[in-house]
Amino acid sequence: MTRSVSVSLVVPSARRTAPPCNGVSGRWLCLAHRKLKLGAGHNEEGPGKQMSGARLPASLAAVPQADQFEIVAAMLVEALAGDAELHRLDPGGGRAQLADFRFEGASGADLGRLEVTTTTRKKRSSFNREVGRRSWLFHSLSWSWTVQARDSARIGELHAKIEPLLAQLERDGRTGGWIPDQPGLEPADPGALPPALARLGVLAVSAAHRHVPGGTAWVSVHPHMSSGAFSRNAAACEAQAEVNKSDNQAKLKGAGVTRSELFVWLDAGPGQAALSTLAKPPFDSALAEVPVLDLPACITAVWVAVGLDDWPRPAPVIFRCDGHSWQSLNPPVLDYDQDRVDAMLARLR
Repeated sequence: MTRSVSVSLVVPSARRTAPPCNGVSGRWLCLAHRKLKLGAGHNEEGPGKQMSGARLPASLAAVPQADQFEIVAAMLVEALAGDAELHRLDPGGGRAQLADFRFEGASGADLGRLEVTTTTRKKRSSFNREVGRRSWLFHSLSWSWTVQARDSARIGELHAKIEPLLAQLERDGRTGGWIPDQPGLEPADPGALPPALARLGVLAVSAAHRHVPGGTAWVSVHPHMSSGAFSRNAAACEAQAEVNKSDNQAKLKGAGVTRSELFVWLDAGPGQAALSTLAKPPFDSALAEVPVLDLPACITAVWVAVGLDDWPRPAPVIFRCDGHSWQSLNPPVLDYDQDRVDAMLARLR
């Protein structure tokens, strides 16, 4: 079950300016709190969200999560481009710097390369690494929970102490929404977060899914992403940083290929918020004001996506830049049957 928190966007008028890439400057600013979806999956890594394994086709859910991001990116590119199949090129572990996939034409011709990458903030990466080292499955809980914590929270202590605190909330019947249910509450106020959770660095919790008796509940722990002003150019700046990385360029250099493309999953933050904003009216009219990416000769196009979201529509926002203009794409629905998914995995894993 996915819960949403909706808050407003306020966008002053826009005009084209040179974009300082600091994420908050520029003439067109959004006051973000954007709409955040907090999934029920545990052990979250990667760009902002994790697809819940219960929603994925079984064979894809069994793939390691890092590979899921690459495979889903390849599926999206195939669905949107439609003129070539993608095949795994670099299985990992080799000395040579190879792109993740190669484009193959109908006759089997090698048409080019696709490299998939993600943006990750330092504190978020460290937070998620500590979360990922631990199992967050708890047999005493009747509900699975979503937890927002400060990025400075001590994950070891949080893991050791959170189970009985959440169990107490279940016994108290506090499973109907977010706790606290509004900002600014004092510890003694109805609806406030229990002080014992606050002392662990927890900012908010929400019961996400009630399990049948005997089922195993999990706790999904997320770092709190602070809100504030962000530039319309934030997504372009984050994508440009990936374009400029020497390892990405090295993987996409190849003689005789016509396509050398980079797919960038944006982590939660200003870039993701900016991209999501530009996908919706009336803000989509300002897309032409966003500076295009400066692409080296070895990269012919860049895909930029927000995700991962719910299957079968794993990327709610996708843009593409060919170095001349930005294009907002209609996110595909990957409602494939299991046989088709298995056939795709045979060449994408």
